[in-house]
Amino acid sequence: MVRVTSVRGRPTQISEDALLDAAAAVLLRDGSGATTAAIAQQAGVSEALLFYRFKSKEGLIAAVIVREMRPSPRLNELIRHPGDRPVSEVLQELCRHVLEALRRAFPYVEIARAMPNSAQILRPIVLSGMTPERLVELVARYFEAEMGRGRMRPVPPSIAARLVVGAMLERTLSEKSPVNAPPLDDDAAFFRGIADLLLHGAIAAPGSHPGRRR
Repeated sequence: MVRVTSVRGRPTQISEDALLDAAAAVLLRDGSGATTAAIAQQAGVSEALLFYRFKSKEGLIAAVIVREMRPSPRLNELIRHPGDRPVSEVLQELCRHVLEALRRAFPYVEIARAMPNSAQILRPIVLSGMTPERLVELVARYFEAEMGRGRMRPVPPSIAARLVVGAMLERTLSEKSPVNAPPLDDDAAFFRGIADLLLHGAIAAPGSHPGRRR
């Protein structure tokens, strides 16, 4: 809980998440035109409190993006303890959590990129480590764990992780693309396809009928 004396001398208590919730709501509403005055009004605090906590508007926006990109507790749990479910099931759930993180963060990243001082916003995000590259590192740990247990054949974990995160990132971008494109498969079908391709490859079994799934 943040406790700061307001400009009128009265103590103000508000959690960091509440401030970030207010900033996120205003950013989605006002886009790159969002102001700290509007964010302070949304949160019911003074601008002075925002600057005391986040130092600058850029720092506040960066904090929103870092929070949204942060892996969920469930994703961290899957990476540490994959469990004994079939690898395909675990991999599909992992894909879902990666996609959710990218979907949460993407709107704010786009808003930040549209701002003239975008470099000042994106730099602290990179320094925080909460980037797609961080997701690649986490997913690579999952593959290492499964290989260590003998449930997957040895392959470069970072390459497998980049295939997963890259596919989720491309899906996120496609969903927001203004260009008309064929409709995407539903999420569940998409995750199944990624898991099937990673685990079984695209080479047909000898003697299989062309076009028939293995």
